[in-house]
Amino acid sequence: MDEFEARLTAAYQAWHESGGRTPDRLFSLYSDVIVLHSVLESSLNDPMRGPFLGKGAPIAYFALIAEQWELVEARIDDIVARGDKVVCVG
Repeated sequence: MDEFEARLTAAYQAWHESGGRTPDRLFSLYSDVIVLHSVLESSLNDPMRGPFLGKGAPIAYFALIAEQWELVEARIDDIVARGDKVVCVG
């Protein structure tokens, strides 16, 4: 596991332990040109499916979710970081 993957794993663990209330460690790892895709099916015509472009858009997305939902678990089974791409599976 490279250094970035270790930092991302620790950030997700902290987010999980806080119940989704302290995502700062996670957000600090976002690139200014992040492209975040939600888990919603792309065939749904819902603006919450994204993609969310730039650092502010994913932060706003997660803030909206936090206002309406309770985080029960933020489990990550695997993180793959290669070059400028990061994929989280969980």
